[in-house]
Amino acid sequence: MFTKIDRNSKIPLNKQIYDTIINNILTGRLKAGDKMPSTRILSDTLGVARNILVEVYEQLTSEGYLEVVRGKGTFISSIEIKPIMYRETKKETDQPVKKSDIISFECGIPDLRSFPRNVWAGYLKESMFDMTSQECGYSHILGYKPLRIEIAGYLQNYKGICCSSSQVFITAGTTDAIEFLSLLFRNRCPNFICEEATVPFIPDIFRLQGYHMKTISVDEEGMSLKELQEVPGSLLCVSPSHQFPLGGTLSFERRNSICDWLLRNHNFLIEDDYDSEFRYKGASVNSLYQLAPDHVLHLGTFSKTLIPALRLGYMVIPETLLEEAKQLKFLLRKRIDLVNQIALYKFIASSKYTKHIFKMKKIYKSRMLYITSRLRELFGDEIYINGENSGLHIAVTFTNYRFDEHFSDILLQNDLAIDLLTDYQQNPSRETNTLIFGFGNLEVKEIENGLQRFKEVICNIKLNNSI
Repeated sequence: MFTKIDRNSKIPLNKQIYDTIINNILTGRLKAGDKMPSTRILSDTLGVARNILVEVYEQLTSEGYLEVVRGKGTFISSIEIKPIMYRETKKETDQPVKKSDIISFECGIPDLRSFPRNVWAGYLKESMFDMTSQECGYSHILGYKPLRIEIAGYLQNYKGICCSSSQVFITAGTTDAIEFLSLLFRNRCPNFICEEATVPFIPDIFRLQGYHMKTISVDEEGMSLKELQEVPGSLLCVSPSHQFPLGGTLSFERRNSICDWLLRNHNFLIEDDYDSEFRYKGASVNSLYQLAPDHVLHLGTFSKTLIPALRLGYMVIPETLLEEAKQLKFLLRKRIDLVNQIALYKFIASSKYTKHIFKMKKIYKSRMLYITSRLRELFGDEIYINGENSGLHIAVTFTNYRFDEHFSDILLQNDLAIDLLTDYQQNPSRETNTLIFGFGNLEVKEIENGLQRFKEVICNIKLNNSI
């Protein structure tokens, strides 16, 4: 009945014996009514102290696996247990990830190598020592107050948002914020409107919550307002500063029209402030919140300005919704890692955050100029490019080519990964002539090698089509 006891195992002897008996019962080796050996006999057989076996037998009896019959011994419980198939578990090892030869123009990824790890590690260490005993418990549900104060100040200086720290909620990134807002507006706004081409998880989350879905087309100036209907009880989601994935910036005329629509219909808007910090021409664009502070919920993330692994972001809640939002926050009881929050507070308060953004802005601008100039050199008037004034990606439209779902496989066969516009469309067509090139996490040499590979792929397609 018993396997050999492994005295070199990290698992305690009593746990080994306990698990062995239960496994034998669940797999049918021990059946209801079978008599168990006495603890004295089993102690001699296994070579373990009898008090260990007594303890195991008592625990299994209290849990109902064994039952004691006075004067006769200990038996397997008469409760019928349906045998299960025995499954041997294999020991898993964490194999090191092999470096891929694929050059990925993946969108939404900043330069992961430029994150100031040493500075951040120092702030993390300080944070652990600075935390009070009380702070070592459960953190505040809205987020670390000093961090929220710093973010409110940053938003006023750089985004034109005038809000108090009480309106700033710390989130685990944009996904967490979207999930929260889908719950907040579920009874208030049953209609969800988003851009036809957008980050897929946003409409997916609202769809799961049962919203009535509508999409609106996007052009080089952002969301097209011709399709925006006068429907009260609507929640609109846009990325006005740098539309994802087509890269346009919502014009002031359209911003004004949207805000008028919000006020007329008593609707609300989610502003996804997608990588707006990195603008390469002119001043940074102010938030829509500035035009309609009672109707706009502003979402920001540190995944683009720092690294996604931190899972830190924020949302600004209008004062008209603040109490309701706080109640929901406390009901959900979702908290964000406090050590990282304190480290981020120190990072922003020291001015190192804004310095890091300015440094990365120069790097990304040089990469933007390089990738756009090289694409024009390689393809000339066969392409036109959108979104080159800001952000970490561009949208490239080809006049002579159309790409379907099999094109991604062709790229992978050539060690390339490039997104198609159809990857982000809510109602995708079978083909597209637009590709989305992310460049944030690629150095110039990688961009050049990737574009050369891409050119070869296009040349091969052209050659095969001409045969």
